[in-house]
Amino acid sequence: MKLAAQLVGSIDLIRTPGVFIYYSNPTCSHAGIFYRCPCCGDMRTVPIAEKPTKKNQWKWNGNIKKPTLSPSIRHLDKCKWHGFLRKGIWTNA
Repeated sequence: MKLAAQLVGSIDLIRTPGVFIYYSNPTCSHAGIFYRCPCCGDMRTVPIAEKPTKKNQWKWNGNIKKPTLSPSIRHLDKCKWHGFLRKGIWTNA
């Protein structure tokens, strides 16, 4: 499966699988991506950091239009999707 990631301007516009929005709070160094699961469409979030220091924090390439996250994303509930967001494309692992 391959699905293009689509950046939207508001969390209210995250309605279809693969759509995402980047958020950040510079006062507490907190950032992440809200997205719709490319498999089941559930709303999800991935916390991101330039230099991940905690478990469950992902590294982001800084490109808002064609984001890449590492490591892979794995949903342990419902659909059990496991895959990647690379260069703006959601793909299965």
